[in-house]
Amino acid sequence: MFRHSRIGILAALCVLAAAPAFPWGMGAHLWIAEQIVVVPPGSDLQWAAFYGGMLPDIDASYYLLNRSSVGLVRDLTHGTGYGYVVQCAGSDPLLLAFAAGWVTHNEVWAADFYAHLANPCVPGAVPGYVIAKSAVLSGLPGAVRGDYIETAIDLLLKRNMDPNLGSRICRAARQRNPRIPGLLVAAYSPPLFRDTLTRAEAVFRDSAISYGNILMFRGSTDKYAAASMLAAETLATTGRWVPWWVSLSYLERAMSACAPDFLPALRCTVAAIKAH
Repeated sequence: MFRHSRIGILAALCVLAAAPAFPWGMGAHLWIAEQIVVVPPGSDLQWAAFYGGMLPDIDASYYLLNRSSVGLVRDLTHGTGYGYVVQCAGSDPLLLAFAAGWVTHNEVWAADFYAHLANPCVPGAVPGYVIAKSAVLSGLPGAVRGDYIETAIDLLLKRNMDPNLGSRICRAARQRNPRIPGLLVAAYSPPLFRDTLTRAEAVFRDSAISYGNILMFRGSTDKYAAASMLAAETLATTGRWVPWWVSLSYLERAMSACAPDFLPALRCTVAAIKAH
C-alpha cells in the first residue's frame, strides 16, 4: 500500500510539468551535457552544467502557468534566443558552466535538433530519433507520444549506462545555485515577466526532483511509476484517460523500439554537437 501511494504522489507531482512532447528526456539531456561540458567531476560546476542541460524545457512549466506564452518561451530557450543565457553569464564560472550545459540542449543545432528534426547517425536523413520512434505509438495522442519515447530512453539509459541517473537528476535540481534564476531573468525578462519566469523555474525544479525520484525506484517499480506519471500527463494534456496498465504497455513498446539503437543515437548526437 505504501509503495503504491508513493508512486501516485510522485506521478501527481510530475504532472505539474505536463506539456506537449519534448524531444529528449531530462536523463538524456543530463547525460549529453556530461559528455560535452568539461568540468571537474562531482563539482558544483558539473551539477550546474547538468541543470543547465535540463532547464531549457522550462517551457513545460509555462504550459501550466501561462499557456499563451509557451510558443515564445520555447523559441527563446530552444530557438532564436538560446544564446542569451551565454551572453548574460558574464565571467562567473558557475554561471558559465550552467550556460555550457544549456547550449547543449537547443533545437537549432544541438541535442533537440537531432531528437526532433534530423537523424543524428545518418546525415541528411529526417526526422529526428525521438520523432521517428514515436511512430510505434500510433494508438496514443500525438501530443504525448514523444513523452513516452523520452521516458523509455531515460529508463534504458538508467539500466544500461547510469544506474544512478535518477539520483543525479535530483541532485542537479536540489543543488541549483540561487544565482541561476537571476541569470534567466537577465536573459529573458523582458519579454517574459520576471515573476512568472522565476515561478516557472521553481516548478521545473520540483518536477525534476519528482521525476528523478521515479527513476530511483528499484527493479521494475520505476517503470510502473513512470507509466502512472505518463497516464496522468496524457489526461492533463489531451483530456484522454489511459489506464495505467495500458500506459505501461505503451511504455514497454517504446522501450522495445528504442533498446537496439538508443545509445548509438545519443553518441551520434554528442559527436555532432562536439563537431559544431
